[in-house]
Amino acid sequence: MPNILDPNFSVPDIRPSETGVEATARAGLREGAYGNQIAQAKEREGQELGSSIHSAGEAANNTIEHMEISKAGAHGAELVATLNESWNQTAKNADPNDPAVAAKWRAEVMEPALEKFEGGFLTDGGRQFAQREIDEYRNHAVVKTSADMSSLAGDAVHINAEKTINGLSTAAFNDPSTVDFARDMLGRTLDGLTGTSPNISASDAAKVKTELTLKGEESIVKSAVMGAIVKGGDWQSIANDPKNKPYINAVEIQQFAHAEKFYQHADESEARSARQDRDYQNRTDFNAKMNVLEADTMPQNVGDPPRLPADYWQRLRDAAAHPGAALEPGRLRTMAQNGDAITARLGKPEPLSGISHATTMDLLTQMRATDATRMADTGPIYKAYEDGKLNNQDFKFLQDQFSTMRSPEGERLDKARDRFFNLYKLSIDPYAGADTDKTGRQPIYEAEMAARQREEAVRAAGGDPHSVYDVTSPNFFGKPENLQQFRDHAPLSSLFRQPGAPGGDLTAPPPDRPKNFPANAQWDANARYWYVIQNGKKFRVDPTTAR
Repeated sequence: MPNILDPNFSVPDIRPSETGVEATARAGLREGAYGNQIAQAKEREGQELGSSIHSAGEAANNTIEHMEISKAGAHGAELVATLNESWNQTAKNADPNDPAVAAKWRAEVMEPALEKFEGGFLTDGGRQFAQREIDEYRNHAVVKTSADMSSLAGDAVHINAEKTINGLSTAAFNDPSTVDFARDMLGRTLDGLTGTSPNISASDAAKVKTELTLKGEESIVKSAVMGAIVKGGDWQSIANDPKNKPYINAVEIQQFAHAEKFYQHADESEARSARQDRDYQNRTDFNAKMNVLEADTMPQNVGDPPRLPADYWQRLRDAAAHPGAALEPGRLRTMAQNGDAITARLGKPEPLSGISHATTMDLLTQMRATDATRMADTGPIYKAYEDGKLNNQDFKFLQDQFSTMRSPEGERLDKARDRFFNLYKLSIDPYAGADTDKTGRQPIYEAEMAARQREEAVRAAGGDPHSVYDVTSPNFFGKPENLQQFRDHAPLSSLFRQPGAPGGDLTAPPPDRPKNFPANAQWDANARYWYVIQNGKKFRVDPTTAR
């Protein structure tokens, strides 16, 4: 498209001599001004860009610093808990007297952990925060570890002092005269314990020493007083000593006085118990020796006479010096009488069996008695033997029975046996109830001997001998068919017979009529039983049905 000139356009006035120079000058001026403008613009642009970068960096740094500080609280709390647990474990197992424990833990455990914690921060603010927290915990740790070691040292002093106090108190109890020495030793020990401990402070040491001194001296003094009371010594002189009085009050004095009475009573009871025990032992030993000596007199075989050992009298003389002889004077006297009885009986004939059996039953009755008539020793047996009322067999039987009845089992069995014969004696012999009638002794004797044989047979078969007297047992001795043989047995006793006489002694007075017998009952001296005449016939009186 062709250029169309502006009709108003005019060519400027150009002067060759001046136009180039001025134009150049003006152009340079224009360019310089423009360069300044550009430079200024660039400077302003750089400043704006630097300010923007600085602002952006500062904002980023603040963000990182905030994040570090935010996390530092949680990490710091975790670190504190870990270090505290580590120290507690160290202190628990530490020697309280080792002064290097706390410093070693701080250097080897705490400081490396704190340095690692500080090294985890990038910003100045984070590092400053960490350093402040580290300094605070470091100061806290120094105070805590020192205090804990001081406390442990104080505990160690207490423990060692307690052991010392207990030992000295025991010594004072065992020997109250050592009370002053024990107190002085306690003072020296506490000086050493509190003065040489490296971890306990001077103020704590003084406090511990004062506390333990008071406690220890009180324990020692009171132990010495109790020791004197228990041992029967003069406890009041200890309690009233001016050095000891501050440790005992008026109430405790009264308590000590009551304790003195208690121990005096206890001592008396103990002495009495010891004396009784000693007497019991002496009595038991003496009776054991007498039992052996008495057993040595027993015949070796059934029917043999008793024998007197050659050393019998010497053994009796020795026994007289035994401490138990004074406690059992009757036993020693009885043994002497028994020796005389055996000696007196030597060479004499055996008595009639009826007399011996009747005497045996009388003596058994005495053994079983529950009142003052109960046989206390074997004297009556020996006396009957000396008087010729017991044969050798019954003598040995009674000796064995007396010994057996002294055992718990023998006594129980004999009670069952005695009850049985008290119930069934009239079924065995109707005349056994008459006090003056001796005819029943023979059948009762034979029945009891037979019952004893039954006991032995049951025992030998592994049964209970008590079953012989149990009405529900197949071994029961009281069955009618069994007792009838003794009821119908012709009496063997010759107590009312003259030697060689075919019947009874007709010249002997009749026995007293039993109270439950009829008034018209008569005594048959030859047949030895009571009878009545009815309708011209003679009827024997049955004591079990008599009215």
